[in-house]
Amino acid sequence: MKQSAKVFIWIGMIIQFFLIYPIIIGIFALKKIDEASTKNDLQTFGILTTFFCSLLGGIFMLNIKDEELTSGCENTIISMTEKTSTPDDFNENKKVKRITQIGLYSLCAILPICLLFCIVPITEYNGSTFIPLIFNFYQIALFIPIIILYCINKQRVSKTNLILLCIFTSISIALMVLSIVTNYCFAYTTETFYNAYGKFYVYEDYYGVGWEYWVTFGISCITTLISSSIIVLNLIKKQIGKVKNIQTKQITTSKIEIELNEITRLYNNKIITEEEYNKIRASIISKYYK
Repeated sequence: MKQSAKVFIWIGMIIQFFLIYPIIIGIFALKKIDEASTKNDLQTFGILTTFFCSLLGGIFMLNIKDEELTSGCENTIISMTEKTSTPDDFNENKKVKRITQIGLYSLCAILPICLLFCIVPITEYNGSTFIPLIFNFYQIALFIPIIILYCINKQRVSKTNLILLCIFTSISIALMVLSIVTNYCFAYTTETFYNAYGKFYVYEDYYGVGWEYWVTFGISCITTLISSSIIVLNLIKKQIGKVKNIQTKQITTSKIEIELNEITRLYNNKIITEEEYNKIRASIISKYYK
């Protein structure tokens, strides 16, 4: 993931060099990848990279694992998590996961329909009918990394997903408002009449006849309801997990220490002989201290 992220960030910087800002964000993102010790350090620049430099580069950056960032480091902070879930908690989490899955896949089907009803009025009406279409494009562009991250994380909603879903919900609410405003303020038809002298008169009338925007309004209400429900349910689930079910402790160790402790355990349990123990121990030490 680390190398893939760097490659696509470079591609994004090269292709969009004339915009300047992809180069600036890309340089900071590459520097952050090299300096970060945990994947949490990459969250902010991962999102910025996704939107303003490289879509794939940002997605790969957000999915870099801690092991890739700490490889080659002598000391690694390892977080050991112990879960004490009850059957009821497990069933509730399973239910939330199922609702999230249905909600996100429903949005996959709903958004193209909304796009269709945003495009159709452009051919029938004059005025600023393209405004809802722009917001719908932003919706779809934002939803693509959301669903990709969801699939990459094995159908789990990560912190990044929740942040993106919050932005998505805000755009859905804006589209809901703009569909009404556009319908009553901008959507109108024009009629042209020619007289005997070749002159013509244009009558601008029929304000508020863009019925397609009422469909857009309804769809926006549905998308807002689905995305906000997913956010609330997953936030509640995470909060319950933090308070009741999860106890976390952190220890500082090193890779060489882990490997030496493992072969010591094997030797103490008489799984390997003393000769094998000495040979493996020498091999591990030589690997880290050449």
